[in-house]
Amino acid sequence: MTTIRRLDRSLASGLAVLAVLSCTLALPALGQVPGRVNFQGLLLDSAGEPVTGTVTLQLELFSAASGGSPLWTETHSSVSVTDGIYDVVLGSLTPLTPALFSASPRYLQVTIDGQLLSPRREFVAVPFALQAENANTATTASNAQNVGGVSADFVGQSYQYGDFDGNGLANAHAAEGLADADGDGVANFVDADNDSDGLGDAIEVGQGSNPNLVTPTIGSFSPANLLEQASATVTVTGTNFDEPGLAVVFGSQTPTPTNLTPTSFQVSVGPQSAAAATVVVSLGNGESDQGSFVFRRRVTAFVTSTTYNGILGGLEGADAQCQARATAGGLAGTFFAWIIAGGENTRTTNQWPAEAVFDLVNGVQFASNFNTLFNSTVHTPPLALDELGSPVSGRAWTGMFMSSCEDWTSAAAGTGGSTGAVNLNGWNWKQGGGEQLCNTSQHLYCFEQ
Repeated sequence: MTTIRRLDRSLASGLAVLAVLSCTLALPALGQVPGRVNFQGLLLDSAGEPVTGTVTLQLELFSAASGGSPLWTETHSSVSVTDGIYDVVLGSLTPLTPALFSASPRYLQVTIDGQLLSPRREFVAVPFALQAENANTATTASNAQNVGGVSADFVGQSYQYGDFDGNGLANAHAAEGLADADGDGVANFVDADNDSDGLGDAIEVGQGSNPNLVTPTIGSFSPANLLEQASATVTVTGTNFDEPGLAVVFGSQTPTPTNLTPTSFQVSVGPQSAAAATVVVSLGNGESDQGSFVFRRRVTAFVTSTTYNGILGGLEGADAQCQARATAGGLAGTFFAWIIAGGENTRTTNQWPAEAVFDLVNGVQFASNFNTLFNSTVHTPPLALDELGSPVSGRAWTGMFMSSCEDWTSAAAGTGGSTGAVNLNGWNWKQGGGEQLCNTSQHLYCFEQ
């Protein structure tokens, strides 16, 4: 059974027809070859939606791709179309005879409700099997060229245009043919996975790898990520790792694989800069696969052990207080205050890499990324340790509700400043503290830049 798929588009109306020509021709020992061919298709409208209804289908056979007079024609009226699907039998009204296919090429022209589909499509294999009827009485020297009653022309076209292994590549495709890439005794053109690497040939062609060479695949990493300061052994899982010449590039490093199996190996990596690192696994045959492994930035945050009234010296003064407390706590890096003034809030937008995680001074993570940090008011554990690692409670100035003690320059009893509540299951810079008078003393939230 051979299937020829075709997709035509009506020039007149925009109707799209996906026609599947499916032929099964049996040759009885002394009988006649049926002069009929199944013709099935999918009819879509100009919006790509399946059509339901009835159509008139005119089919004609020509000896040329354009012009000329039809060699055969028949018209099927009131053809039922359901959800776009229709089915007719060519030759059921006007029989298809062996003489029609005694020479090549032959082209089928389709007209639907008077609308011609262009271009014509060539019959490339199965209909020529009608010519095999001559083999019933093969006695001449010319018929002796046929093999088992099948013409050499039919065999050649079947091989050239067919897809015997159903992988989407024609038998004569450069990656197919008569070779046996994996040595399994099955020729490439009937082997849907030429190299037996678990990847179908069409998939490999689509992704740019060679379907005749074993290709490695990366599945997952354990652990899934590392902090930029960390070094660790990472297990890589996947397929085809036991092929000769396995090599690994892991971000900026080229570690040597150990504990190698067909589906996993280990490498020692880190530290590396915070980023999504490209991982490339390659084999000695030149085939490779690529994955991504994240090295994360650790950002330390704390609540000041000391408190301050509304006179902070503006934003710069608040930053200086955070830096002083970080130095007193022996924390390296540059710190700033999570606080705004005059509605300016760019300092509280994401200024860290996407790979950042947020830790207390004791190294315990309280937010896995900026989105969680910014949008959640509940964290476990809460941001409630000072620069020395001691628990803190109370409130911290933030200005996030637009009250900022006259941009942190006033401690007047009649002015107010927005605060967050410390140690309420999170760091609660958004809510929980409310507005406090500027002559009261509150903590500051401090973050590593």
